[in-house]
Amino acid sequence: MQESSITKYRWFIFAFCFALIMWRAFTVTTANGNGRDNVFGDSYSDKNVLSAARYYYDYGFNGTYWLPTQQYEGKGDTSFNVYTHYPPLPDILAGIYGKVLNTTSEPVLRIFPILWAMVFFFVIYRVLEVILKDKTQAFIGGSILVLSNYFITWADNLHKHTLEELLKWLYVYCIYKYFNNDERENKWIAWMCIIFLLAINVSFEPPTYLAVVSIGFSLLYSRKLFTKVTVLPGIAAVTGFMLHMWQNAAYWGSWAVAYEDMMAAFKLRTTGEETAGFTVSEIGNKDFSIFDIAFEWFNRMERFYLVPGWAILLLAAWGMWHMYKHQRQLFFIALILLLASLSWSFAMSHHAYVHMFTSRQWGIWIGLICAYTLPIYYSEVKKAFAGKQYPQIAVHSLFILYIAAMAVSQQVYGLYLKNGFAFGYL
Repeated sequence: MQESSITKYRWFIFAFCFALIMWRAFTVTTANGNGRDNVFGDSYSDKNVLSAARYYYDYGFNGTYWLPTQQYEGKGDTSFNVYTHYPPLPDILAGIYGKVLNTTSEPVLRIFPILWAMVFFFVIYRVLEVILKDKTQAFIGGSILVLSNYFITWADNLHKHTLEELLKWLYVYCIYKYFNNDERENKWIAWMCIIFLLAINVSFEPPTYLAVVSIGFSLLYSRKLFTKVTVLPGIAAVTGFMLHMWQNAAYWGSWAVAYEDMMAAFKLRTTGEETAGFTVSEIGNKDFSIFDIAFEWFNRMERFYLVPGWAILLLAAWGMWHMYKHQRQLFFIALILLLASLSWSFAMSHHAYVHMFTSRQWGIWIGLICAYTLPIYYSEVKKAFAGKQYPQIAVHSLFILYIAAMAVSQQVYGLYLKNGFAFGYL
């Protein structure tokens, strides 16, 4: 595919994606919980961010030591609570958006996350292009991601979801550039440290991913565990976490109380009692194993990606085998990204089991697999049809029909129409 054609098609995809994103931003609010549920958004977290933005707008940031408030309805409301258990950066940013725009209107505040998403859109294509060194492959993998629920319904999210994915992609880009440029420039290490510090104040989910990426790349390129790419970002991560703990200690008036509070939150989240409502009643008392999570991974993927989970499993097995034979370094990069995608499910199994949106943690790996494997698979399909290999044609046809059926039902109908342009009518 010519570069001019890739550019033209990418801008067409950009226009479609952001027309749908803007439509949802102004027509599907948190009041429409079914349009921003655990598959097509995170209305619960968005409501909490809006609460914090309203409080910051009315009273400023210093009264709670920049910690967010939940269930705040407006001036005179004293029933809110200050939330200490989760990184506050998304809430702080929403407060800043509100101050800058002089409003706490939900659709208007979503303008800033959409701007972040516009940057994210091009970052996805760029990172794949740098790793694969092939613009056509990068276009295929990137388009599969941005045209899916991995990207679209989260692009205007007020909480962590777009920011944490953007930071993960940028981190992978920086560490790849550090090891693959002619000189290993320290500026990439500096950017990695900044990204890690920001990421741990956006969400507790990215650090496990970024840690695996750091360790994996260090072992791949240096054959050492302790290098600048593991130690310095690790220090940045600890620094970022301690910033949040300092906020909590300032709010509680004691480091001991802040530590006790955070440990209690950790125990609750890891034993299945994350909240007093939905989580406990639906999942909290249910036993599950890592094998249950594995089935959830593949069954959920069709809700988040154009290529469904069971097809990804087959394409990944074949594609990574092909990488191992022909592009050994790319194989190990894909393996590192696979392990990073798995990391949260082992670190916080209950959280991964409960929250469908954790399927988005597979995004970089799926983009890479689709970008590399689908062009090769297309060549195999053409070969089967050209050679009139009817058994292979039958298998390929069923496989392609399965992918198409899932894409049409889950993405075209479920995302573009039912929870998109035709929301409220279907």
